[in-house]
Amino acid sequence: MLTFTYTGLQWSRVSTRSCEAKCAHHHNTWKAHSARMKANGGARLRDVSVLLNQCIDPNAYWFCTKSYKAYIRASLGDDPDIRLVARRPLFSLLNAPKLDSDSRPLFADTPIHQAYIASDWLQRERQERRLLICATSRTHTLSMPLQVFHAYALKHFNAVVYLFDTDRNHYLSCLQPTVECVRSLVESLQPGALGFVGTSAGACMAIHLCNQHENSKALTGSPVLSKFPELDSHLKSEMISDLHSYLRITYGENPIDNRHKDCFERLSNDNLKPIAYNMSYISPTHASLGVTTLNGMFKELLAWLSSPRDADSRMQ
Repeated sequence: MLTFTYTGLQWSRVSTRSCEAKCAHHHNTWKAHSARMKANGGARLRDVSVLLNQCIDPNAYWFCTKSYKAYIRASLGDDPDIRLVARRPLFSLLNAPKLDSDSRPLFADTPIHQAYIASDWLQRERQERRLLICATSRTHTLSMPLQVFHAYALKHFNAVVYLFDTDRNHYLSCLQPTVECVRSLVESLQPGALGFVGTSAGACMAIHLCNQHENSKALTGSPVLSKFPELDSHLKSEMISDLHSYLRITYGENPIDNRHKDCFERLSNDNLKPIAYNMSYISPTHASLGVTTLNGMFKELLAWLSSPRDADSRMQ
């Protein structure tokens, strides 16, 4: 895949040499971390968390998923209740797909706008070009580590973009520059299917960007609607049938999500065309989109998101 970063003025391709240097850095980080764990007599859960934040080497990713599965088995048994799994950190690692050497988000540990695009993008027919643009949260994640999300996303999209709000202000301090950044990229790539994902502080930004682009869709986890009052009013007044064509929301029952409970419940009441999904039967956590990795729902949501908006591929 080709790697691009946004300089503030334009998207620029990262050179092969820079990518190789980043790969080498992650590999050396993995080697050093592995040696420390061996010297300390084995890995602990904290080691897995630190390693995921520091390293995107496929060996490290494989180690983290294997270690976490072993931790779950040791603490909960071979067939654990997913509600118990969801009470533990890093639960999204349990069903995490394989992360290949050629398709890792090399700069995910750096909060700059970045894009990972299939090298044969321009040779594909337009209907085969599927672009996903992600507005990360205040913690620069998507309710799961970006490496985990990326491995899932590449099963459905051949270009994935990550946006970051370095001011951690729900993108309000950089709203228009982010809109322009995305607009320039979409105009250049001309995708056949365009999806937006956002969680927590990035969720409203994902919906806002979706509303800027025709025939796009948005998947959001626990949007903080109070920061976007106009969007909050829109979701409370728009026809359910209209919203259903382009929007899906996950949420939980926690102090943050409960501020918008009336809106979420309105969007989840239609059994035939639900827009919002309450994940509290598994876990009430604010990281509600991550919870969907535990019951297989996340794959279904991504499949819906990657299909053209006018296609009859609705989740019932």
